[in-house]
Amino acid sequence: MVTVTRFLLFTTTLLSPASAYRRHGKPTTQGIKWLEPERSVLVRLETPDLPLWNPQTRVGEDVPTALILNFTFTRDNRVLLLNDQPILPIKNGNVPPSLSAPQTLSGFEQRTPDFYDLSWFELDYYRGVPLSEDPNSRYNIWSPTLNIDILGAGIEGYNTLLQNDTQRYVRVAVDEIPPYQKYPYEKTISKRRYKIKDVTLEDRFPYQQFAAPDALKECRIWSWLCDDIPDFPYYHYVYRQSFDEYGKIGSLRHELHQRWGTLCERLGMWRVVLLLVVVGNMVLTPVFYGVYKCLRRLRSLHTRREVRYELLTAEETEDLLREYNQDREDEFTMDRLMTGLFTRDRPTVRTEVANDALKGKPLPPLPTESTESSSRGS
Repeated sequence: MVTVTRFLLFTTTLLSPASAYRRHGKPTTQGIKWLEPERSVLVRLETPDLPLWNPQTRVGEDVPTALILNFTFTRDNRVLLLNDQPILPIKNGNVPPSLSAPQTLSGFEQRTPDFYDLSWFELDYYRGVPLSEDPNSRYNIWSPTLNIDILGAGIEGYNTLLQNDTQRYVRVAVDEIPPYQKYPYEKTISKRRYKIKDVTLEDRFPYQQFAAPDALKECRIWSWLCDDIPDFPYYHYVYRQSFDEYGKIGSLRHELHQRWGTLCERLGMWRVVLLLVVVGNMVLTPVFYGVYKCLRRLRSLHTRREVRYELLTAEETEDLLREYNQDREDEFTMDRLMTGLFTRDRPTVRTEVANDALKGKPLPPLPTESTESSSRGS
């Protein structure tokens, strides 16, 4: 008996991981109702972890519920709205949109419920678009896919995380309406017209894993945005406790915008501007004066250096001229000496006659007596 019990326990241990594992579910369109083809659609998203809210007793009842999400394009087909909130494309990535959705029990097969009679929950969500969403981006064809996963919900102080991996997320395929742009692309993505191509409910497990707020990167004051991604719109995970009207709580940008908003709210815009002008003058005047003094000092040093350089250049020029004149005088003296030497060494007429005699040439005739007497008488 003990052996059989141990065997059963061992078998259960081996089978428990296999029973815990499940396969990725296929996309489904169950719970999707089109209100207007390619423009407006209702999505009924099952939420196993969200109890039914009772407005009278203000407590949640353990009953399976769902949230209704309405995806609709504006009349100009340029902005996709989720329950009347712009969700694609986003203009301000620093402050993600605040989403809310009504809770329901009945499906669309019975009737379309009246949204105003339902309890509206504020939502925490994951938002992802594979393509760039920068408002200044330009494409030939921009056909993004929007992924929305509801991570949490809250109403009248009651909040819960929707971390059940059987819950699905919504995938909305958006397509651009022709005609398409040709190069060079002049219109940005916010100036184009779009339509809803397809809407499906995708299995969260295992690709779209749930991430609680504690599992995300901690936001610190030395980070400007505390962003999830470096590109626009900067955030994938949007929890209500992490954002307000000034952006991501804890970031440097949030701190500056919050202080500015508080000053404008308490003192008024014009008083804040006047205060900034006065404080700026008090702070910047000494700085400008110090910069002015430094510039004057630098200019004086530069002028002195130029004068000194000119004096040194003049002295060097005089030395060079003096050396040049001395060299010219030395050359002139040397030329005169060389000319005198050549003049003294030049052969005379007698020397030439002697040389001719030595070579055998006849000598000139000797003078006679008559010639001598005539020369004396004269």
